[in-house]
Amino acid sequence: METDLNALVDTQVTRLSKMGLLLAGVDRASLTALVEEELFGILQPTISIKGAIRQHFGDAQDISFDSCRYLEAVIDRRMEMMGGFLLAATEALGLYRSKVGTEIGYSSECQPAKPFHFRTLSGDSHNGGTRPLAIKEESGAVVLKFADPRPYQVTAEILAALSRGIGVNLVPPPIFPDRNNRWYFIEYLDEDPSGHDGIEEFMFAMGAMTAVAFCLRFVDLHLENLIVANCKPIIIDPECIFYNFDGDITSERLLNTGLLSHSVYLSSLRGGEAPGVPLFDFDLHLGEDGILRYRKPARIHRNRVRKHDGSMADPSHYRTEVIGGYVAAYRWFTSSTDEVCDIIQTRVTDDFRVRFLARKTRHYASVTHMLNLPNIDNYPMWVEEVFERFRASGHFPESMSPTLVAAELRDLENRDIPYFWVNAGEKAIQHRTSSVQPLETKLTVKAQAIQDIRSLHEQDLDAQLKILEAFLDIDLTQPQREMASD
Repeated sequence: METDLNALVDTQVTRLSKMGLLLAGVDRASLTALVEEELFGILQPTISIKGAIRQHFGDAQDISFDSCRYLEAVIDRRMEMMGGFLLAATEALGLYRSKVGTEIGYSSECQPAKPFHFRTLSGDSHNGGTRPLAIKEESGAVVLKFADPRPYQVTAEILAALSRGIGVNLVPPPIFPDRNNRWYFIEYLDEDPSGHDGIEEFMFAMGAMTAVAFCLRFVDLHLENLIVANCKPIIIDPECIFYNFDGDITSERLLNTGLLSHSVYLSSLRGGEAPGVPLFDFDLHLGEDGILRYRKPARIHRNRVRKHDGSMADPSHYRTEVIGGYVAAYRWFTSSTDEVCDIIQTRVTDDFRVRFLARKTRHYASVTHMLNLPNIDNYPMWVEEVFERFRASGHFPESMSPTLVAAELRDLENRDIPYFWVNAGEKAIQHRTSSVQPLETKLTVKAQAIQDIRSLHEQDLDAQLKILEAFLDIDLTQPQREMASD
């Protein structure tokens, strides 16, 4: 820890290089940037405090932290995880390049080895350090996501049928999936800063997408998980489809989709731009005054469409179109029950993964930041105090097994966001280490999803529209409290 950060980065890059990453074609500059990001994320509190001490008292007043050796051990574990992750990414990229080469008429044997240039995206690190990578390719930038591709594929098939039924294009871009369902590639969708015609059609599509989220029991489609590309809303993280673990209160089901939200500012329908209410990312941030804070201004989000004057189009000004899209999509689901259920029956296999949210991601992030705080004496005692409070904190299952909590703590110790899922044909919460807790449900995810589709009725539409209209009525120029459920 006393070593200069640049020297530490060089040491770890060299260490990763010995795992064969550079020989496998990983670009050294990309690798260095990832290592810097990882090290700084863990060491930022220590670096900031030591820097402040040296600034005010000089090098003679340097301080020794008991936490340093423990954080160095965390760094060693993270680097092992990064090496394994990047080797898996290199293998996946080789398969993708072979597929692209075949499409344009070149055999993989004839193609010279190309460097692997990448950068990390904003997705959380989980499952052994995996996170989305944006990869620069000759054919255009692509994103590699280490997630089950089948939720995306099922969503796309249902959206294609819906698009034919209501006459609006909601079909997402194609993907290249792993045959073993470990990862998939998708085109990198960049922000379009230009103004658009067809705002009314876009708002109709957003209303339809809100109905899709309700009918398919999506949760967590907040303003970072739904983006606008070519004036079309696209779900980029469909891992929480068929999320039937939250009960059936209509308002709660709509507000949990993420298009609507308990916090309007985080809604992918209306969030991202509220006068006087800036958004913040929950992350460590060293202010200009030298004070370390736990949030920083958020980057521009991509869930909105621009008008020709440069301003963002506000869905509340297009309520007729939004509501019209919702009604059209919902009525399609009620009239196309057999078609949707056939897709689910055919495409949702027993090992199809639905992500399970045991606690809020920001909750996990706060624990990670606390674990990275420097400690002068007895760091293990500090860790135990943090974990003791964590064990007693809020969670979504009514009860949590010791095995599930142990999996959470193991991931947090490795600075991963804990990640759980439920296989569609089973009744248990899974973690990469094992099955961690049985689910007290009558039906499997797959059976429940089919039952949910068959339970959609026209007479329930009015209650949903009242909630949607109330959400569109919210005045974003005024301070807001979270919306309450029924």
